[in-house]
Amino acid sequence: MLIFSEGCIEYSAFSSDAQIAHAKHYAHQIIGDLNHGAHIWLDWNMVLAANGGPNHVGNYCDSPILCNLADGTYQKRLSYYYIKHFSRSIAPGAVRIAHSLYTHELEATAWKNPDNSCVLVIHNPTDEKKQIHLRINGQITSFSVESESIMSLRW
Repeated sequence: MLIFSEGCIEYSAFSSDAQIAHAKHYAHQIIGDLNHGAHIWLDWNMVLAANGGPNHVGNYCDSPILCNLADGTYQKRLSYYYIKHFSRSIAPGAVRIAHSLYTHELEATAWKNPDNSCVLVIHNPTDEKKQIHLRINGQITSFSVESESIMSLRW
């Protein structure tokens, strides 16, 4: 079983306030890893303090949830909601199924869950809305994927 276990956004590589860039990075990494054989994708730091710590070497990171330790509040970041498309749609025991994209501007992963439902997670990292034509068992449906967004479909 191939497990990716150390996903995170280091502030040394990314601006600390660039939530859309962080979320897009997560989606790109998760889709790429899942499509290339990963069975599990785990975030190294699902919850951190508001400063991106603790960290013994000062290598602070963003995380899907940041906690303000002074007042006991927390903030769900955009990356939390991006990860949710995978964790809520792809069930334990799901198997990856084939899919085709006729553009390099979109990213997607497709899965068949143990209950025989199928899931498609589509990421549009571009700054343009994209029209999608989805064909399943000979039937075609069309819809749009907003710019810099992610969506999950289940049937």
